Amino acid sequence: TAPGTANFTYTVTNNTASAQSGVVFYQAFLGSNPVSPVVQVQSGSLNGMSSSPTLSFSVGVPGSAPAGLYTVAISAGPNTGTAVATDEVTVIIPASRAVAGGSAEWTLVDAQPWPALEAAARTSALGAFPNPFADRTEIGFELEASARVELVVYDVRGREVATLANDVLAAGQHSVEFDAASLPSGVYIYRLVTGTQVETGRMTLVK
Repeated sequence: TAPGTANFTYTVTNNTASAQSGVVFYQAFLGSNPVSPVVQVQSGSLNGMSSSPTLSFSVGVPGSAPAGLYTVAISAGPNTGTAVATDEVTVIIPASRAVAGGSAEWTLVDAQPWPALEAAARTSALGAFPNPFADRTEIGFELEASARVELVVYDVRGREVATLANDVLAAGQHSVEFDAASLPSGVYIYRLVTGTQVETGRMTLVK
């Protein structure tokens, strides 16, 4: 697969009454294993009870990056060795999503892709219920207009485990069952595609 870049935007808020100085830094993980060093992306100070403007940074993605579930832990603190607050963004490289020409498709979970994707027929993901679940769960979503919908489930290694929908559906609320009785316990990712809009979410199977 070809190399690329994942871009992130963020803001920093000082919830204390006095001015604070520090840095913003990140580290990337594949599962629980670090795949990058700790990288500082911002330094500065904030007055008490104030927020920074929207900031951004980029993470290079090597062409050799294997499929799987990645986590980018973004932290703020007085230095790169001390995190006062941490937020995490999860990125999945599906094993089955290599496309012609050798590039790979990345999907961001718990964050907006950059640039944000828009579609004529908006989709609202309502999530999976129950979650966690034992054998079966229902994935709900709502369409503002009739549209072709693709709903696929992946494991944390990026392997496709089920295609739950691949058809034109009418506007309104929909619910699709995910039967995981034959699958092992763990975290699974659903990916809902409507036109150019992509919605993703996590489900935890516990047996």
